Amino acid sequence: MSNTKNFKDNGECVALATRICGELNVSAPAISWTRTRNGYYHYAKRQISVGEKCWRGTEAALLHELAHHVDRARRNFKFDSPPHGPKFIKALEDVVVAANGNVRSYPWGTEYKNIIRIAKKRGWLSA
Repeated sequence: MSNTKNFKDNGECVALATRICGELNVSAPAISWTRTRNGYYHYAKRQISVGEKCWRGTEAALLHELAHHVDRARRNFKFDSPPHGPKFIKALEDVVVAANGNVRSYPWGTEYKNIIRIAKKRGWLSA
């Protein structure tokens, strides 16, 4: 079950990302507010783009993109694993727990198929 929020401005996103990164001991990325339907993590800039038109909701989009940042930061920003592989999934789990205290609070059904399978297997999403 998802309890994610729809943020209305960049300030809310920056505050949440800063808090989560502090808890996970990584530097916070820059965040830009955009009008696109998708969130995006710019690896080279270490910047997340997210906005109120994100199809999965702004908080869910922010958490997904923040997991990319945390995943890369934990590996000194090296590109040595798939963008949605096991290390990313662990980062996403950690980001969600840091954000909401409960891994089941995230809308896992909006993720890529490989992540949905793992979420179901781990009991984060109903079958």
